Amino acid sequence: MRVRCVRPRITRLLARTGIALALTGLVLTSGAGTANAGPQHHGTYPQSAPGGNGCAIGAQHIANRPLQNDYGQVPGNVEVYYSPSCQTNWLQVTNPVGGASRKHIKSDGMPDIGEEYDQPTWQMTYTKQVYAPGSTCISLRVRLYYPDGRLYGQTYSAGSNFLRIC
Repeated sequence: MRVRCVRPRITRLLARTGIALALTGLVLTSGAGTANAGPQHHGTYPQSAPGGNGCAIGAQHIANRPLQNDYGQVPGNVEVYYSPSCQTNWLQVTNPVGGASRKHIKSDGMPDIGEEYDQPTWQMTYTKQVYAPGSTCISLRVRLYYPDGRLYGQTYSAGSNFLRIC
């Protein structure tokens, strides 16, 4: 009578099951808690991006750009943000005099989402985001107004309507 050894078969079965469980856990947890990068975020607001988690989570402040008035003074800044999880950029602006603001951000290789206008407010406002993976350049323009409608400050780049950040 021949005796069969079942230990190697059980060991192989447990090893395969363990690998399958580990792979299942990896698939289930990858991307959890962050939005998935992609052009589907272009033209959406960072706090409510597709996927439900928003691109603002974990965003990084990457630049300040000055807003100048007609006298060369700098009454404020525009802040530029980047989301590593969505690979997007957007602007955050506060009008210190409480007037309206016009904001425009563009990304190389993507459709222009156009200028955004905000009614007079003292609160911080932000733009829709543009998809800008890797070293994609963005262009921006911001204009702030007094409550009576006069221009108060704007981004400035000699010879161009837009500032470019690469």
